[in-house]
Amino acid sequence: MVEKVYGISSAVFEPLERPIGPGWRVRVSVTAQNIEHIALPFRARVGGQPVEMLAVTAAGDRFEGYLTSLPQPGDRLFVGYGLASIPTAIVYRRPETRPPVA
Repeated sequence: MVEKVYGISSAVFEPLERPIGPGWRVRVSVTAQNIEHIALPFRARVGGQPVEMLAVTAAGDRFEGYLTSLPQPGDRLFVGYGLASIPTAIVYRRPETRPPVA
């Protein structure tokens, strides 16, 4: 049996206008490949902050969840089954702010 290797392609960190649920303030949407539904749950964290209410698509090509606060610049996305201990290439960077155009 050949084991599938999962991968993480990109992530979007979306601050929410108002907190939802138990105080979630940021939605995290991640594009991935080959996330499998197995006995151990798939987990993710950004820096030391766990991605809560994490849901993986049936195809294993995306997952989404929530953070209680905006990550710090330089916080890395970690993933894994059971524990989110595998570093990815995704690193949070503060969004660029541009002055309004007159």
